[in-house]
Amino acid sequence: MWRWFRWVVLGIGILLSGFVLFVIYRFFIYPKMDVTMLRSAENTVRSGISIEDEQNDFVSLKGKVEEETGQLNNPQSYISSYLDVKSISLGADDKYLYYKVEYWDQIPTKAEKISNDVILGNMMKLQITDEQGKDKAILVVNYGWTLFNIWGFETYYFYEPTGIEVPENKRFANQDRDSKIFGGPGTNYLISAFPMEKLGLRQGQTIYINFLGEAKSKKYAHASIDALRGHGKMAALITWVIGSNKYQIDDNFFK
Repeated sequence: MWRWFRWVVLGIGILLSGFVLFVIYRFFIYPKMDVTMLRSAENTVRSGISIEDEQNDFVSLKGKVEEETGQLNNPQSYISSYLDVKSISLGADDKYLYYKVEYWDQIPTKAEKISNDVILGNMMKLQITDEQGKDKAILVVNYGWTLFNIWGFETYYFYEPTGIEVPENKRFANQDRDSKIFGGPGTNYLISAFPMEKLGLRQGQTIYINFLGEAKSKKYAHASIDALRGHGKMAALITWVIGSNKYQIDDNFFK
């Protein structure tokens, strides 16, 4: 009996250890840029474009329920400087499209409480669209806190739209996780790299993009929303010539 119990405990311990190692690898080691890529990303966005965003320009979803998940949205976005986008910078070389999100304050290394709620993470989405504003790809960077209040980050992207709008997880034919990220908790920024070839992008190409930040909490699917420029949740449409410092901003496109 004791021998059987000992093997059960050992098996559970191995499974738990494996799960913890998987979480550490998935949310911290695998997506993280190495030093060489980080240097290249920083230099490239520095020579690209940078767009400033207003402080405390959060929007409200008026407590609406998410149709697919049934989760409630915050009636009024939480106001927090580390969820608030300060600027977004873009650049590209022959291999990667890079974008950097800077916040108005340093992101804490432990999940924090706001109004008797707990922030679980914050996501920024770069949406590449056509001239009519229909999505062609979505490039995601995300930081958050996992078990035991340990922070991590991840990045992934969706491409090749199917034409299906609902359910949301059927909108794109492909999702990949070979993009890279750096920054997150302990800093005031996230910087990322996405493969140009897979996204069908090239130097000198004109693309149409917009940015939306979405924070999640224990209570709400969307605890805070911060769109880059534009009106309310409708972010501005940015026209950009890849690899250049030429761009235009239309704050009224999605109004």
